[in-house]
Amino acid sequence: MRLFIAFDLDAAVRARVGSLLRELRAGAPEIKWVAPDSMHLTVKFIGEQPEAKLAEMAEALEAVPRPGPLALSFRGLGCFPNERRPRVFWVGVESPPELARLAEAIDAAMERFGVERERRPFSPHLTLGRTREGRRVELPAAVWEAHRNDDFGGFTATEFFLFESKLAPAGAQHTKLQTFGL
Repeated sequence: MRLFIAFDLDAAVRARVGSLLRELRAGAPEIKWVAPDSMHLTVKFIGEQPEAKLAEMAEALEAVPRPGPLALSFRGLGCFPNERRPRVFWVGVESPPELARLAEAIDAAMERFGVERERRPFSPHLTLGRTREGRRVELPAAVWEAHRNDDFGGFTATEFFLFESKLAPAGAQHTKLQTFGL
């Protein structure tokens, strides 16, 4: 099973970002844009794990210290690694430091399942799209510039999820396997 841990988005943020995605998709169809209903704020990508480990992983996640509800704001656009050689297009996430601490605790909890710890500091973002491997693309400049500093709204997260991701030609299908309250 291909697994990851993430926050789901509220409907208003999803709708605002979805509207932007329609504009971006029209301006740069060669980029693999995320479907609005698949958007989420990833805390930890786990990767392939045997189904037999699910209960043990859920138990480890239940033991992670909880920060309480987290105020998340979605604002601004950016690229990894940079705009000259973009590979990932994203919406920025403003969050309290407790989100980074939660990500670190989840990272540590998943290490015992053979999941490598993150080498870079946690950088919360909402992925909009990716370039295909080795392809050079131009940013949809006019749309990108028009929305670079947009505020897509926010919400207070009260739970996170263990998701399964099934890859398909039309895009990944995500299923919530377990819910963890904050």
